[in-house]
Amino acid sequence: MEWKIILAFLFAIILVSGCTSSNTSEAGTTGGSQENALSTAPESATSGNPSFSSLVGMSPLTAYSITYDVTSNYDGETQSSTIKQVISGTKIKYDITTENSPVRAVTIMTDGKYYTCALGTGQDVCYEMSIDLAQPVVTGEASETAKRFENTPDITYDGTKIIAGAVTYCYKTSSDGADYKFCLHKDNGMLLGMYTTVEGTTTELEATSFSTATPSDSEFTLPAPAQTMPTYGY
Repeated sequence: MEWKIILAFLFAIILVSGCTSSNTSEAGTTGGSQENALSTAPESATSGNPSFSSLVGMSPLTAYSITYDVTSNYDGETQSSTIKQVISGTKIKYDITTENSPVRAVTIMTDGKYYTCALGTGQDVCYEMSIDLAQPVVTGEASETAKRFENTPDITYDGTKIIAGAVTYCYKTSSDGADYKFCLHKDNGMLLGMYTTVEGTTTELEATSFSTATPSDSEFTLPAPAQTMPTYGY
């Protein structure tokens, strides 16, 4: 069934996207408007352009919400989806909808537990996932992809771009046959745009809205009663 496939995809995002929860949980939460939550602007690079390493190396925000539109194109086929990410201290939420699919996939970490939910199936379900929370927990935060290039010497400044009403500084680089472009909020380093080309597949991830205000607790309320993940025998 389609909802099982989406659950598997969502679970893969949680496990392999490359960011530990320590990046967003250790400092607690912050409140207020976007303006009073912004960090000091980064130092400039020696060329006079903003420094990528200064931006991407900023202390991560510990409370925010951001919504991305994601579009992938391969061999003339286009797939679009929307991803909403919500962080508040140790609480994490991802809400994913995919074009032409009735299923909405949601994953939530709250009170030390993980849940993954499928909505729009005719019977909304949430499953509690068995994850060893003693191990580093991967959140799938998109900005971690950019952080992998923090010390890359050949990443170059590529101008500014307005995304979701904010000014971003953009940078481009290539690695292992893939081309990357990252656009980071000029004041707090938040990733607002990421554009990749790998073996003929292009993917654009771009924010449509964001807020650095502390999210409401209701964001982390399960949309359906939690069940134990079923075990299938072979």
